[in-house]
Amino acid sequence: MTRLASPAPEVVKGSFTFRNIEEVFNNEALLTKAEVMSFTRVDNVKSLKLHLDRGNFEHIYSLFPILASPVVESFGPLENEGTSEKEYLEMMEFALGEEGPEGIMNSFINLVIKINSRLLSQSGGTINKEGVSFQIPLIRVLLLDQPLDYSISFD
Repeated sequence: MTRLASPAPEVVKGSFTFRNIEEVFNNEALLTKAEVMSFTRVDNVKSLKLHLDRGNFEHIYSLFPILASPVVESFGPLENEGTSEKEYLEMMEFALGEEGPEGIMNSFINLVIKINSRLLSQSGGTINKEGVSFQIPLIRVLLLDQPLDYSISFD
């Protein structure tokens, strides 16, 4: 099941539900080629990893075509390599107005991974009763001045 909604002008929510995440990765070559997300199984331990850096960011446009627009690309990390956070926020104040920098700094990508098995480990998130929540500051994605790595292992 896939769902995308905007309950408020400043919020976009989406969900993807899979009965077998391993099948998704086995049948979707683009996910593997992009090296943004990976799924591995060693014995009975399943691991899902998210790795985002400047080297693989361009694959995001293939995975999510809605993002492949000149506006999104111009504000993204590939166009702003070497730009400091302060410089970026000054640029966004000019482009978006006085409230732009605060809006960016208060924005997050919330990724919630629910599992129907036992959580063995996670990296970069917060454990909850259904799985793991990852709160990724939008500024980190916009600048990608350091790689973003998140993972979850379960049985």
